[in-house]
Amino acid sequence: EYSISSAKDFAKQLNSHLYKVYIEENVKKYGYLNIDEEVAASNKLDIIARMYISNYRDIQKVKIFNLDRKIIYSTDTKDIGVVSESDSLLTALSGRVHSHLMMRETEFPEDSSNRGEKYAMDLIEVYVPIYKNANAPQQSEMVGVFEIYKDASSLFALMRKEFFKVPLLLFFSMSLLYLFLQFVIKKANSIINKQNEEIDLHSAEL
Repeated sequence: EYSISSAKDFAKQLNSHLYKVYIEENVKKYGYLNIDEEVAASNKLDIIARMYISNYRDIQKVKIFNLDRKIIYSTDTKDIGVVSESDSLLTALSGRVHSHLMMRETEFPEDSSNRGEKYAMDLIEVYVPIYKNANAPQQSEMVGVFEIYKDASSLFALMRKEFFKVPLLLFFSMSLLYLFLQFVIKKANSIINKQNEEIDLHSAEL
């Protein structure tokens, strides 16, 4: 949830910026989000996306889908024009944020420009709807979906490092519970024995 929240924040900021310089004009021109054939417009879109990615070092890749499930932009240019049949994308197109965990399944270069040595990482795919107005999202004004690849390696590394403390804490808690129960049982036995002695004494007097 922590990782998804930061991806949603990234998407909202990018959504607001792109609407002013790309989405509004693109929708007016085509009636929907489309792959803009103008190289200058495409380059401008790429510059903006990478600028936001540079501010979020854990964001590795971004794609933009239109309502027809076609990729109209990706930081990896070979994705552009591909149509996705992903169920996660379909969920996002219904207006819901959707995420999918990919642990140590994907390799990416060390920078988002697709240059450099590749390494494995724990990735979360987050699908976030794109709206005309990111500050007042309405289902009727959805124009596409972001697919954001977020690196959660440091978080999962910390979890794996600290995971041994869970059984240790459980063992410690159960030990305390056992000692507490032993104390309660001994106390109860002491009270019962004392009452039995009083009963025996009373019976002897009778």
